[in-house]
Amino acid sequence: MSELEKVDLLRFRCADCAYGASAAKPPRQCPMCGGTRWQTEEWRALERLPADLHRYRGPVEVSVPARDELEEGQSARFAFRNLNERIRWLQLRGADERLDLVCECDDPQCFAPFSIDLADYENLRADPEQFLVLPGHEPPSSAEVVEVGPRYIIVRVQPPEPSYQAAQ
Repeated sequence: MSELEKVDLLRFRCADCAYGASAAKPPRQCPMCGGTRWQTEEWRALERLPADLHRYRGPVEVSVPARDELEEGQSARFAFRNLNERIRWLQLRGADERLDLVCECDDPQCFAPFSIDLADYENLRADPEQFLVLPGHEPPSSAEVVEVGPRYIIVRVQPPEPSYQAAQ
């Protein structure tokens, strides 16, 4: 048995901000808030993980329409939505928490950050035609502004009409 395997890990929670840490002894300082007061919790490694993850929906991947059905840059919008879905899944926060996401505009170089309440994010995702963009990043006239938030705009973009080619 290695020296590392002999160390008993304890679970600590910052008394000021509730940041959690697993270590053999309490950390000197909380990396989130700088606090120095720690509470000890029962160590349960991965035993609660399935129950913790069960209450959250998994990321919903949006299929990107074929390139010939999209105008220049529109595929970025779908890529950023899929990125935000993965960010939401990884953050796994409670319904009253905020998510840190990126703009879902058509500019493939735009990774502008913003925050939104998790509950607001879940509500807007009920409509697959809605996207989150920063002010000034709205798509051209094909988009309808649905809501203006404190630091973001929700736009509804109609899906492109499929292009049909006549049989010859």
